[in-house]
Amino acid sequence: MRSGWVSGEEVDDVPPRPPVDGGPLDWGALAASLTDELDDFARATLDGAGGERVYAVAVHLFHAEPGGAISLPVFAAAGEEWLDRQAPEAREELRWSAADWPWQRFDDWREPGSWLRWGERVTAEAVQGGLDRWHAAHRRFLDTVVRACERVAAGLARDFPRAPVVVPLDPEVEPRGRAMRAWSWSGRAGGTSDVAERGGGRC
Repeated sequence: MRSGWVSGEEVDDVPPRPPVDGGPLDWGALAASLTDELDDFARATLDGAGGERVYAVAVHLFHAEPGGAISLPVFAAAGEEWLDRQAPEAREELRWSAADWPWQRFDDWREPGSWLRWGERVTAEAVQGGLDRWHAAHRRFLDTVVRACERVAAGLARDFPRAPVVVPLDPEVEPRGRAMRAWSWSGRAGGTSDVAERGGGRC
């Protein structure tokens, strides 16, 4: 079994714990489950790519209603050869349009129903107070996603000589490091200079 992530620390042989009803949200368990599912998707994609150069794995389709529901995002990946097969005039847009990418994982996590249950638990945590509490929980959720991307990217870099970037694609999220440089290519964060000026280091 791969190592898990609990409360920001790597721990060997710790399976992700499914959410349970009642009580406060276990953010460490959410991070462990999200990291493990994203890592599984990324490695399965790389192993099954048939020699195609996978350049990016993305977390996308974030959905949140201020004061209301927060849904977990989904995963996607794309390769350079796939991009080269697209019409030349479409390539720039498609490079970072994760909804159009050939590899996708939606709510079909390995633990049946866990994708939906985690969204329900995050929502329950966020709506227990006013809007300030909701925004604080939403921000913590986004930061959890960013950290999951960083951890998966670090593991892939150790195990694959040409590892892809692992990046959250959402206007409210600015990834860091290598993923931030990739994000700047898309122009979605206002271009390289804008990202650099804002530092990009905080989710």
